Amino acid sequence: LLQSRLAFDSVERVEAFAAALRQVIARHDILRTAVIWQELAAPMQVVWRHAGLAVQEIVLDPAQGDILEQLHGRFDARHYRLDISQAPLLRLVYARDPAHDRVVAMLLFHHVVMDHTALDVVQHEMLACLQGREASLGAAVPYRNYVAQARLGVS
Repeated sequence: LLQSRLAFDSVERVEAFAAALRQVIARHDILRTAVIWQELAAPMQVVWRHAGLAVQEIVLDPAQGDILEQLHGRFDARHYRLDISQAPLLRLVYARDPAHDRVVAMLLFHHVVMDHTALDVVQHEMLACLQGREASLGAAVPYRNYVAQARLGVS
């Protein structure tokens, strides 16, 4: 489980961020991927046609310490897991931080579908969506092309 810590000036900005991320998830097969294994001879990576992003507000008490640190503690990878059988393998959690007049958030994602390089691509595309430039983005490459290259040993 990997994570990115974020801060916003309002819940509306969190919602805009989530909407942009949903657009990027809809564009890329890998972001709609899950791993299933029950009643199968071997685990399979499956791409869902539609995968809804889970966005959850967490209510935290400022008297218990820094809100972002509390959020991190609750979703620490040492004890929090994503269900890899449910796409997308991303979650957005946020909490209001009245002491700093902001909203803090964490984007949780599984390394099976996204590493830091892919995160850069996602961020670039989200920015284009937030700026109304989604039409400028090139066509997304189907994930099956990458899988075929990997299975054939092609770089």
